[in-house]
Amino acid sequence: MKTYDLATSFSNIPYGRHPQDGANSGERFRQDCLLPWLRQALVNNETVEIDLDGLPLGVGSAFLEESFGGLVRDNLFSKQEVLKALRIKSDNDASYVEEIFGYVRQATPSRNDILHYRGFAGNAQQEDPGFAHGRLLYIDDVVTYETSSIQALKAAFEEAVDDYLLTCRLLDKPSV
Repeated sequence: MKTYDLATSFSNIPYGRHPQDGANSGERFRQDCLLPWLRQALVNNETVEIDLDGLPLGVGSAFLEESFGGLVRDNLFSKQEVLKALRIKSDNDASYVEEIFGYVRQATPSRNDILHYRGFAGNAQQEDPGFAHGRLLYIDDVVTYETSSIQALKAAFEEAVDDYLLTCRLLDKPSV
């Protein structure tokens, strides 16, 4: 398990939901920190612990919901992936733990055509019978997959993720 102290890894005063609310917003924490940390944990079959105890003033619900609920709502991870890979440490205020996991459980993905595997997301499209395709989302590289049916697309997506991870390893390139 890798532990990240929110106060030292991001900000000791996290605040707001969106970047226009301030530089230390929940959206920025999710994109810049949680996304790569959780993806790496899922790739390596590990867990990530976020330690909230170093925060001098606590943290607001808008920040928490955007950070953690947004992982599912924005289709970055499935609920199951977040619940499997994420741990929260909050000895100073134990209510944060249930609040954060409540946001994850209540989050509704904004799209239902997103596939998830090992911390990666991909889309699923079928424009013609006999041809289904998609591509990995939220990475800098272009990785696509295709198959003859929408039913077989999940397997093609998982194979594309595994191939991408292997290629990154062989090229000594970070996958996150």
